[in-house]
Amino acid sequence: MNEQADISSEINPSDIIFECPECGKSLAIDERGAGYIITCPDCKSEIQVPGLEDIEQHSDIDGSESRVELSETLRAFNERIQELQRVVEHDRQKFKRISADVVLIQAALDRIMGEVEEDV
Repeated sequence: MNEQADISSEINPSDIIFECPECGKSLAIDERGAGYIITCPDCKSEIQVPGLEDIEQHSDIDGSESRVELSETLRAFNERIQELQRVVEHDRQKFKRISADVVLIQAALDRIMGEVEEDV
C-alpha cells in the first residue's frame, strides 16, 4: 500500500515519529501506519514506516543517553524555577516596602494639602 505521508502540523502522542532514510526529513504518522510504504513529501522516495517494535528497539539503544540528557535538562529547569521563585519573592518584598512608602508619602501630602488649604 503506497500512501502520501500526512504533513499535518499536529503530532499526537501515539504517532510514530521517524526520519526519511534518504533525505533525513522528520516525519510523523498515526501508529496505525506502522509498516506502510509511503512517499516522502520532500524527496519523493518510497519508504517503509517503521513498526512500533522498531521504534522501541531504537529508543532502547539511545534511551539511556536520552534519559541522562532529559534528567540534566529537568535539573536545569528546576534550578531555573527555584531561581525565578526567589526573584519573585524578592520583588514581592520590595513591592510591600514601596507600598508602605507610598502610604507614608500620601499621608504627608494630605497633611501638607490640609495646611495649605487652612492658609488660603
